[in-house]
Amino acid sequence: MRGETARASWPLIRIVLPLFLGLFGALVIATLWWTSGRPWFLGPDDRPGVTDFLAHHIAGSLALEGLGAAAYDHEVFNRRLEALTGGADGHWLGWPYPPFFILAVVAFALLPYAWSWLAWLCGTAALLVIALRLRAETRPFIALVLCTPASLACILKGQNGFLSAALIAASLALLDNRRRVSGVALGLLAFKPHFGLVMPLLLAATGRWTVFLAAALTVIVSALAATAAFGAGIWPVFVDSARSATADWLTSETAFAAMQTVYAVAAPWLGPHGAAVLHGLLAVIILASALAIWRSEASYGTRAAAAIAATFLVAPYAHNHDAVMLGVAAAWLLGDAPHPLKPWEAGLVVVALLAPAVTLFTWAGWPGIVAASIILAICWRRRASPSA
Repeated sequence: MRGETARASWPLIRIVLPLFLGLFGALVIATLWWTSGRPWFLGPDDRPGVTDFLAHHIAGSLALEGLGAAAYDHEVFNRRLEALTGGADGHWLGWPYPPFFILAVVAFALLPYAWSWLAWLCGTAALLVIALRLRAETRPFIALVLCTPASLACILKGQNGFLSAALIAASLALLDNRRRVSGVALGLLAFKPHFGLVMPLLLAATGRWTVFLAAALTVIVSALAATAAFGAGIWPVFVDSARSATADWLTSETAFAAMQTVYAVAAPWLGPHGAAVLHGLLAVIILASALAIWRSEASYGTRAAAAIAATFLVAPYAHNHDAVMLGVAAAWLLGDAPHPLKPWEAGLVVVALLAPAVTLFTWAGWPGIVAASIILAICWRRRASPSA
């Protein structure tokens, strides 16, 4: 009876809410298109606009010309950006990703820019759909995940939030029945190494060494592939660039405004050092909470959602498009067949999914934190008695 009561609200969540969010996203995109007279990702004269995907396109183009390391050279990168856009003073773009991620974007640089943008978003969204279809628990909520405000942010920017969400979704879906493939998916997530602080700990603590080793081997192979493609000299250049970019992100008020992390929200008030201490202390608590949930009798859906929420909260650097992974966490909770959520818990999950909408209109850092915290709190409540 309790399960039937909890399931009574599912038609609203599975059908009405995705339709509403899809309409909201379509209106935002249509408005941007109408006001500019062209696709929002194109500037005057149909040149590329200064949005996040342009960095992916530039890195891939440089690699095609045999200049992979130049993606980390600010002068070369800026000259290419200015040539493509016709001038982009005050832009915020750069290429912060490890060299092996260039291999993932190089093929898209073969296409004209507008087609490259569409291929990137459609391709990474398709990977997310495939990952969500791997488990019966998440399969009914694919439309919901794709229609969240975080997904809309990913679409508007041309970002890689669909890809990172797909990789963590696939790794968790295959964790116990196809361990090597699960490890490969997790290892590929190393293109965003700040999202690799939680899962390795959980894998080690629960004795899933096959997954752990497969992930480590995937990172090594990816690094060797990048070395073979671009030469060993790309690594010192990448390290220097990453060090400089990290320093900028962790000290710039402009960067703070764009991030969805405890560190970024606290830094304007406590300063970089005080914010780092606060973030570190909370990260320890979050890691301990996720570990306790994984060692409890909680259902696998609850543990998977907790791992994703903790991954988002512990990372010192995250944006609204990264919150697509929180939609995956919500799908795990909403599809938790053995112990369905109560209606009020499902309502809180919906609030968590809607919270990142605030970031579409304001420079607010708290919505992603609130969304992930709600999901982790529900997981914590369900750890001892999932059906309570």
